[in-house]
Amino acid sequence: MNLRPSFLAAALLLGALPSRAMDLPFRTSVDLSLVTGTDALTKVTHRSGLGGAALGAQATLDLPFEGLEGRLGLQGTLLPGRQHGSARTDLRHIQCSGDLVFATRFPGLKGILGLSANRYSVTNSGSETFEIRETVIPNLLKPTVEYNKIPVSVWEVTTEDAAGLKLGLRLGAEYRLTSHLSVQALFQVTELGGGESQLDPNLPSTTPANQKDALKFLRFNRGAVNPSWLQVGARWTF
Repeated sequence: MNLRPSFLAAALLLGALPSRAMDLPFRTSVDLSLVTGTDALTKVTHRSGLGGAALGAQATLDLPFEGLEGRLGLQGTLLPGRQHGSARTDLRHIQCSGDLVFATRFPGLKGILGLSANRYSVTNSGSETFEIRETVIPNLLKPTVEYNKIPVSVWEVTTEDAAGLKLGLRLGAEYRLTSHLSVQALFQVTELGGGESQLDPNLPSTTPANQKDALKFLRFNRGAVNPSWLQVGARWTF
């Protein structure tokens, strides 16, 4: 899934805001949310349902358009993994974000649309396991046997995947309960791993000696990884 066109369109939208908006007073806030991962996040952490927690701080600016605010934020997220066979992956995540917060026709309800820059930390523990699968290739004269490495329990992302900044999109809503307290729901999707196939020169230690020459041992394609999740929580504005 190539997210770059969406990032570019959102960046152009945010960039169209007048620069003088930055001179306006701002309000500070903090929020605490629980995270529920989609299949795209569960693919990495193997944890379904409630899958982590997020803590954030924000500065909100009143923009020179009726019902429109700009919000800059910093968030830290813990996304612990679950043991999957012999392998486990835990994610930690720091995010800088820029949101447009806009009024709706429902009193107290606001929409949120934004971009994020993300830095991931990946901790892989345990070990990857594979099995050697035998495939007979029919031939009238002499059938041949092909051996392939099949993943059983693996890490879906590596520390190399997590290197550098990853872009993300944010979409959500918040509802004001009092002048200080509001509740929010926010959907996020970010980049993480490209999922490129790589040649793996290492044979499993259990490979029989008579199979070593015949074994085709290409590293499997892990597939692109774009984690996404829903976070629901409360915000306190000072």
